[in-house]
Amino acid sequence: MEVEIPDKDGNVRKMLVYTDSELKDSEYLHPDLKNLLMLCQTAKNSDRPSLQYVLKICEDAVKTHTAENYNDIPDYDSSLETDRSIRAFIQNVVYNA
Repeated sequence: MEVEIPDKDGNVRKMLVYTDSELKDSEYLHPDLKNLLMLCQTAKNSDRPSLQYVLKICEDAVKTHTAENYNDIPDYDSSLETDRSIRAFIQNVVYNA
């Protein structure tokens, strides 16, 4: 399907992506993550981001996003995105496994 998403340089343009409408139309993903996932599925290899680009986008999101960034996602408890909640999750899943 053809979608309008930001390319690797941040320019919004139409691209053909190998995805389905569930991802494209999902209200349950942060828009930045949804765009990144679609960018990774572009039909043209030259439009797909490098692993270094994907890592940088993810690292930047971890450093800059707060629980408030997730307030607009319907039926989602954005308090799950606080540092305290994430630490508790990691403690329970990794260390208390």
